[in-house]
Amino acid sequence: FGAGTMAGFPLPTEPGFLHRAVQPLLAGGQFNVGFDIVDMGSVTAHQAQRKLALKVLAQPPDIVVLQFGSTDVRTSLRNGFGRHHLFKKVSHVRERVYARSSDPLHLLEWRLHSLASELLLIRPVTSLKNYLNAHLSMVYECRVAGSAVVVVSPFVMGSGRSDRFARLYTAALAAQLPRSAGIYFLDAHAVLSQCPRRKMLLGDGVHLSTLAHQKLGAALASVLAEAARQQLLILNLVSGESRKAGENLISANRNRAVFFKHENSRSRGITTPATLASGRV
Repeated sequence: FGAGTMAGFPLPTEPGFLHRAVQPLLAGGQFNVGFDIVDMGSVTAHQAQRKLALKVLAQPPDIVVLQFGSTDVRTSLRNGFGRHHLFKKVSHVRERVYARSSDPLHLLEWRLHSLASELLLIRPVTSLKNYLNAHLSMVYECRVAGSAVVVVSPFVMGSGRSDRFARLYTAALAAQLPRSAGIYFLDAHAVLSQCPRRKMLLGDGVHLSTLAHQKLGAALASVLAEAARQQLLILNLVSGESRKAGENLISANRNRAVFFKHENSRSRGITTPATLASGRV
């Protein structure tokens, strides 16, 4: 459940990091795996949270992967000095994005954007408080529905100012998520920061490159494998407890039937193992 980047947008043919992360589970044969990507476009976490119950939890999956952040942490120049009144933009409408690798000109654009947003003191699209509240609410909804949840942090960003907010939001998210069973966290920012941003991002400074999808897919695969093992263990445990409860109920009914049989036999003077044991023949 997230933006189109999960599926590899805007790369035309390359699979996204979620497809890559699921492949080891499919190949392993241990799990019966089916997955679906609910692409919300370029929405904020707060906007997506309103759609979670309808689009994802109507038929709760075993595991839900949440990834929002690139739209939330962006410091758009449209918001500087009231420019949002001049530039109308609906956040959930996907802009035209080209799958172009970053080059020196793009790096210059990222720096200029960062400098301008620093001078204008532009804030992120979503406040940290709203971002955290939305994620905690979604995690709670998933757990109530019985789904394990994997939260993937914001990615690296081309603009230096936006990237600092991405790090801040990632750290806050890691600190605020409950440390309880069924909740997993992947620090995508740390994974992608191991390489230069120019290699991790396309020219727009927001969407991930093929190499970034490969690295993130490998990291997510290990988290999904652990989540799947735990979910399978829980399902087997619940199934075992249900089976045990059923066996206990059958056994109790059988004993009850034998008890009544023995009582009725006694009343009719019929010899049974129970009457033999009691000495009353």
